[in-house]
Amino acid sequence: MSKESTAQSKLRLTDIADEPLPSIDRILGCAQMPLVSLEEAVKPLISIVPDVRRRVYVAKENCDNPADGLTQDESASIMLYTMEWEPADECLYHVLNEVLRSEDRRRHLRPWHLFLRLFLNALFRLPLLSTTVYRGVRLDLSMQYREGETIVWWGFSYCTTSVNVLQSEQFLGKTGHRTMFAIKCHSGRDIHRHSSYEAENAVLLMAGTQFKVISCLTQGDLHIIQLEETIPPLPLVQPPPKPMPSPIKPMPIELTDTVVENDERKFKSEIIVARHRGLITGINELKLYCLKPRPITL
Repeated sequence: MSKESTAQSKLRLTDIADEPLPSIDRILGCAQMPLVSLEEAVKPLISIVPDVRRRVYVAKENCDNPADGLTQDESASIMLYTMEWEPADECLYHVLNEVLRSEDRRRHLRPWHLFLRLFLNALFRLPLLSTTVYRGVRLDLSMQYREGETIVWWGFSYCTTSVNVLQSEQFLGKTGHRTMFAIKCHSGRDIHRHSSYEAENAVLLMAGTQFKVISCLTQGDLHIIQLEETIPPLPLVQPPPKPMPSPIKPMPIELTDTVVENDERKFKSEIIVARHRGLITGINELKLYCLKPRPITL
């Protein structure tokens, strides 16, 4: 990984200082949108996320053989979300999460509806993952999380299943004020096969995930906050419609005398050629003749 990539990659796992937020409206409006290609989905974002079209091209080139049964566009939408470039505040995931955390979200989210429709469709096709994941930031956030409280993270949360990844120097490190979240999730999505950084063992938590603060522990400058995902009374993100399998209609087979006659003529020609080449004997020819095409009565 390049130095630029190393510096940039901090943000995916540490983009958390703006959470949690006061309760705001549910995330709605995406499920009614049509499912389109990634190129079409980002057209409304061109003025919002500079360079997004080139990044789409790179993502799709890297997702020509997608895992988990996803389409190329679905896999590439996840990869596009994980990609980082300079300046960091123009990366798609950064701009999207800012909008999702905005109190005026409904107005600012409209250009994102097509992308979210595709992105959520991809995520909901991945199996649910119940495990412990980690993320953190080089800040002391312990005063914002009180034991027993219920909180909501409105942005998508990029996490890792490996605490060693989080504790490396490119993320939290081992000195200074740090807050590490140990999260027991029940609906995480394993995206590492679709991420730009496959080695990070990435798990993505949905926007609008609700948690209960289980415990808080301070060890010197390191603050460890234990969260557990809980189920809200209503889904805070409107899920995409479940894909309906399209029935496959068998093609009708029509057998005509002309087709059978042509097949029989071709069969006899092949027998004659094979005889002249010494490839069959009289006995074998008789066996083959028994297999020649005949009219089928339905």
